[in-house]
Amino acid sequence: MQAEKMPLTEHMGELRKRIIISLLALSVTFIAAFNFSEKIFWGIVFPLKYSVAFSLKNPFINIVPHEKLSQETRLVSLAPAEAFRMHIKVSFIAGRPRYL
Repeated sequence: MQAEKMPLTEHMGELRKRIIISLLALSVTFIAAFNFSEKIFWGIVFPLKYSVAFSLKNPFINIVPHEKLSQETRLVSLAPAEAFRMHIKVSFIAGRPRYL
């Protein structure tokens, strides 16, 4: 099979098509992940507040709160838009297609 040579304009058209498809995939998955960003962030913060304990007496997994942190421990936003920016970052990372 002989490879055909494509002119530069066809290569640029192919690149444009692939970039548009990638951006569409990223935007769809970003929107889907943004709807669940609070739950995703809770899963990220969970190990800071709790630890998992196993015991031979009880065959189940026990979730134990850390002694130093209270249950009301919250993260602090120092800038007005920092909390929203955090949700954007979490949604972008969680929603990015795996081939990017």
